[in-house]
Amino acid sequence: MKVNMLSAVSKRGKLRFVLYKDNMNAEKLIDFMRRLVKDTKQKVFLILDNLRVHHSKKVRSWLEKHKAEIEVFYLQYAPARRSERKEHAPAGFAVRRLGLRTGCVKKITSPENVSIIY
Repeated sequence: MKVNMLSAVSKRGKLRFVLYKDNMNAEKLIDFMRRLVKDTKQKVFLILDNLRVHHSKKVRSWLEKHKAEIEVFYLQYAPARRSERKEHAPAGFAVRRLGLRTGCVKKITSPENVSIIY
């Protein structure tokens, strides 16, 4: 059985994630983004890779309707770094890619800063 994870890390180190079976689709991504904006009072800035579903008509349409609440940025494709994707843990990835301070690792991995989205 295959289990995937979609995650987001706040600038304060709060980790939000959801586990799902099968492949990512527009409905799963929209549901995750809906839950992210629901739980915050500020605008969400979400960084995504270039998975095809991230650019789907459904996702673009939902983002257009919620542009006051969420803005999405896409990572540039880098073939040399593709192997890194398989090796990273969400917390380590956030620290390296988003430039979070080393002290944030403890915050990210501590139970009070982790939210599982159902």
